[in-house]
Amino acid sequence: MISIFNTVRNIVTGVGCFEKLGGYAAGFGKKCLIVSGRSAMKELGYIDMAEKQLNDVGISTCVLLGIGHDPDIADIEAGRDLFNDKGCDMVLGIGGGSAIDAAKAIAKFAACNKPVKDYFDSGELPEGGFPVIAIPSTFGTGTEVTRVTVLMDRESKLKKGLRHASMLPVIALVDPMLGMKVPPKSVARSGLDAFTQAVESFFSKYSTDLTEALSFNAMVLLSDGLPKVMRDQEDIESRSNCANGSLMAGMAFSNSRLGIVHGMAHPLGARYGIEHGEVCGIILPRALRYNKAVCEKKYALISGFLGMDAADWVLERLREFDLPLNLKHLEIPESDFPGIAKEVLPSGSTEANPREVTEADVIALLKEMC
Repeated sequence: MISIFNTVRNIVTGVGCFEKLGGYAAGFGKKCLIVSGRSAMKELGYIDMAEKQLNDVGISTCVLLGIGHDPDIADIEAGRDLFNDKGCDMVLGIGGGSAIDAAKAIAKFAACNKPVKDYFDSGELPEGGFPVIAIPSTFGTGTEVTRVTVLMDRESKLKKGLRHASMLPVIALVDPMLGMKVPPKSVARSGLDAFTQAVESFFSKYSTDLTEALSFNAMVLLSDGLPKVMRDQEDIESRSNCANGSLMAGMAFSNSRLGIVHGMAHPLGARYGIEHGEVCGIILPRALRYNKAVCEKKYALISGFLGMDAADWVLERLREFDLPLNLKHLEIPESDFPGIAKEVLPSGSTEANPREVTEADVIALLKEMC
């Protein structure tokens, strides 16, 4: 089987690598739009530090803050207008996955003429785009090394991943120190998202020897590092392992895709506002058991290094991290299930699941969780 593996041009990792931003960014543009979340990166001084580093190498800057969870297509339109009005030619996304997704989308759509909603609805993206530098503050999404951006259309309550090779950042700077002040619950959720990505890319029917090597090592690093970080927020070695595990999972699933967990997580998150990493953690043990029949060797391999049944291990982490074990608290009516299933089935993630997924399967999984 012929396969293609794409990833970011330059990946820089390690404690303190954020301080090298200016040198790596030089040459990609002259004016940079910095995109980040609502407050954390600004309050911790990282936005000012990024501006200074860029200014020192002759890159002028403007800043767009306020990107919340699941950036809306309206956020991208506003960012595109600012990018073009200020004459920018590159974008820096710094913060959580949503900020980096927004940065990637703004850089992509700044080169496009039609409304963002048109591309969101069709899912078809043209060539072109501007350079993106991605600096994650959490380990979880892996978006710093993927060609995917996940956006919301809040009017229609749809959440969708848009994919194009031109959205791969030119540089990913992964410095575990940036996440030192992230609240523990956010660390737990994002870490479970990363572990889910590692598992799903390992099981994906499009996995290859190369992606499986990355997925497996990501699972090893995250399964060891995440519980340690949750017990000791200042454990830098474990933070580094988690950051690298998330990075590897992102490299893997960007090329192999994911599975039923993410196929279900997006519509559930969009409809009911449940945080993405949390819903992934809830779905994952059910999905593991659902796929076990067609992935027995891989399931046994994961369970072997975890030292227990893989699905049970995930449930233990949910308990340990004080996260919900199911969706009962949302009181989702069964009348919603067919509509959710209709959104799950066309997903590219669902299509990559190793076991064929039917509407009845989705409804059965929802009943089990709800």
